[in-house]
Amino acid sequence: MLKMQKTMKKMKKKGMRIDMSKITEFLNELMVEKPVLPLLIPLLLVLWSIEKWFFNLSNWVPLAVAVWATIQRVNYSEQSDVSYLEQLQEHWSLG
Repeated sequence: MLKMQKTMKKMKKKGMRIDMSKITEFLNELMVEKPVLPLLIPLLLVLWSIEKWFFNLSNWVPLAVAVWATIQRVNYSEQSDVSYLEQLQEHWSLG
């Protein structure tokens, strides 16, 4: 915000003016061409703020992902070990 104020002051000093009618005309044309945009921008801002507030303050998210991946790996390896042992028993059975 401060940077924008400095830029505005520089523009005023140089004699450059912001034509608000051109800006509003552009925004109106943009809304006509892409009617989803007015809904999309606030949604993205809300999602971004939730991500910044929630995920940056928590160190447990990577830990939870690592624990979940470990549990998935253990379950998969147990299933494959059981099927491997069954195959061996069928192959080497005397009956």
